[in-house]
Amino acid sequence: MGGVTNMADLPLRDSAAIEVSEMEGREDMALVRPKPLQAFAALYGGAIALLITGLQPLVLGQLEQEGRLTASEIGLTAMAELLMVGIGAAVAGWIFKPRYLRMIGGAAGMVHALASVAAMAASGLEIVISRAIAGLAAGILLWIAMGMIARTSQPERWSGSFLTGETLFQLIVVTTLSTLVVPRFGANGALAGMAVLSAMAALFSSLNLDNYPLLVPQHAIPGSRLPMEPLIALLGVFVFLAAMSATWVYLDQLGAQLNLPATVVGTAMSVFLAFQVAGGASATWLGSRPPLLPVLGGASLLGILGFFILAYAPSPGAFLAGAAIFGFVWLFALPYQLLLLVKVDDSRRAALQLPAAQLLGSAGGPLLASFLVGDVDARPAVFLGMAGLGVTFFLFAWSQRRAA
Repeated sequence: MGGVTNMADLPLRDSAAIEVSEMEGREDMALVRPKPLQAFAALYGGAIALLITGLQPLVLGQLEQEGRLTASEIGLTAMAELLMVGIGAAVAGWIFKPRYLRMIGGAAGMVHALASVAAMAASGLEIVISRAIAGLAAGILLWIAMGMIARTSQPERWSGSFLTGETLFQLIVVTTLSTLVVPRFGANGALAGMAVLSAMAALFSSLNLDNYPLLVPQHAIPGSRLPMEPLIALLGVFVFLAAMSATWVYLDQLGAQLNLPATVVGTAMSVFLAFQVAGGASATWLGSRPPLLPVLGGASLLGILGFFILAYAPSPGAFLAGAAIFGFVWLFALPYQLLLLVKVDDSRRAALQLPAAQLLGSAGGPLLASFLVGDVDARPAVFLGMAGLGVTFFLFAWSQRRAA
């Protein structure tokens, strides 16, 4: 095989999880074939990093009821944590090499756990700071998970499996905390539960993670900047998540604007999550078999249709259908966005920045929508989402055309 002739020539020879795989005729690269425990440790840490996205309404709402956060501090806390997850994932990719991952993952998991413990005795700005620190640690855990996924021979399948499993994990934890823990122990019960789960991530990481090979193909210059094509694709990811999150945060207000009962809106959120699981599972099953650009284009068109239905739903059933389309597209498209990044950047370094683009987009979308939405009209957030999906596909097509 060109470039790499035997295992002794592979980078990071101490890693126990390296295989050699040819990538579409390019020079050989060292990829990972993770062992079961290594994969579990990395993906569990990633699931812990993203757990707060499903827990924020429950935990922050309970903290407000207990008088420990004001309404404005809820928004500040949520944005601070999500921004720090994105920043943490990006910074980890810049300053860390994929060595000593057991130590890095173990330390990040413990910081994440201790931040939740600290919040149990905090209120106001102290909670904002503690959750921001938790977000930074979560970003490192997410970087480790994405580092493994990006180095596999089928990253789109691993990504789909991770997103599907992470969503199911959120559902289980949210249901358990909301029905068994918070009614009895309040917000501190939820924070304690989060701390235990984070400590488990620290333990699994410190025992099971292995080093990863460096993501630099032999023809690339180490430390060189990413070319324009993956940067355009990353911008597309940012816009996609901004479009989706801008609509998601105003789903309740949309339902009220359409004079739908609160029970219908609550059901729509459950339908949304269920179809997210279906979307992630579908992407995992299909893998790389369908052509990439038509899949991304179809997802954008389907998402625009779902948004239109949500904005003008003539009945509760139509609103639920719009929520189902919305949830399906969200998780179905994400693995193919990762596959696009791998195709336009054979070093796979851009793929490591995917979580940062996603989290920053998730935080930026609602912020932009807040300037457009009025007290009685939430449709501008949906229109922003529709425009964003159109721009997303244009950016993806542009990046692939430049890379061709």
